[in-house]
Amino acid sequence: MSAQALNEKSGSLSEKYEQLYQKRYTDFVSSVKNFFRPHYDLYEKLNVRDKVACYEKNAKSLDQYYTCVTLVEERETHNANSLRKKLGKFDQQNIACKNSCKEKYQAEIGNFESCLSTCFSDWQSKCDEAYTTFYASVLSKDPQYKSLIKHR
Repeated sequence: MSAQALNEKSGSLSEKYEQLYQKRYTDFVSSVKNFFRPHYDLYEKLNVRDKVACYEKNAKSLDQYYTCVTLVEERETHNANSLRKKLGKFDQQNIACKNSCKEKYQAEIGNFESCLSTCFSDWQSKCDEAYTTFYASVLSKDPQYKSLIKHR
């Protein structure tokens, strides 16, 4: 087989693995959303509860009420940005890993597939850990959280 034919064949195979990888990625993101949905719902419920507490504590002073609600919203924004930043970092590492696989193993499909699988597994475990740690840190004091702790 000529070098050009080998490159064309490996190119189409790498595209196939890229598509499979993308499907695994999409399936995992969907499963994370489904798994952590109750955690997110509880997190939102606690934020609403904190805002109601702001009203109950500061009903006579609008300035204090707005200051209190602003602090709750700033905390929410900070938490979301921190998690988003961490997950974005993992996505960038994942892209770099996939690109490294392409550079190293473009013509060696078996190794390419194995390398992509390693990238995916590493990214997946980091994302799971990030979500688990995040929700543990923001929900651990709530008694309902204990019922949400499950293993995937």
